[in-house]
Amino acid sequence: MTRKVIDVTPVAIDPAQIPEDLVEGGVVLSDLEVRGTIQEAETRLKVRRQGGFAAVDLWLVVLLFMAWKGQGGFKGFWKEKVRPHLKALAGAAGRDGLPSPSALSRGLGAVEAGLLREATPWLLTEAPDLDEVLRHPAVLSWDAQGVGWHVFDVDPTVATLRHRALPVDDDLPEPMRRSEETGVQGHSGRKRGDIQFWRTDVQHAGSGFWGHAHLHRGNGKGVVCAGPA
Repeated sequence: MTRKVIDVTPVAIDPAQIPEDLVEGGVVLSDLEVRGTIQEAETRLKVRRQGGFAAVDLWLVVLLFMAWKGQGGFKGFWKEKVRPHLKALAGAAGRDGLPSPSALSRGLGAVEAGLLREATPWLLTEAPDLDEVLRHPAVLSWDAQGVGWHVFDVDPTVATLRHRALPVDDDLPEPMRRSEETGVQGHSGRKRGDIQFWRTDVQHAGSGFWGHAHLHRGNGKGVVCAGPA
């Protein structure tokens, strides 16, 4: 029987060398730092908590995860990709560190819809600096007469949640449902659930950017948009 011999040479991970599947995320963080967006986000993004990472750090690590080219959950992403190169990735954003999975979970648990809603328009439209992108003819939708239009896709959706029993014990903190702030009981038709909420996303068809996102308690709310006839 023929035997095969494989030589394995372990190579130490260079913490200064960002992995290929994280390069795009690192470039995004660096660009935000250079344009001063991160500094402005420090004043706009708010989370009521004492100690720990600030809201802007939670935002940055979520952006990095969304730009990751790999597959899997956040814990594996952090352990295998971010932690070995934490200093380089945090430095690209001008930060001393980035939240771990447990720190991110605690921070997101303290997020309030009212405070987040104040920063939403800035996050979606101003922070990405979309003016130059929207002026480019490639993002327009052209009709048969050669006229370019900005076309938006609007997607209103009603979702429901089921409430399971919460554990109650003298040694446990007071039970709290995070969905109480964003949902309310109401007629949900075929979508059976204890509470429901209405979510509307507005996306620019030509460029793909999200121009608006709205979350409403219940089965929707009419909004009148006035504009030139």
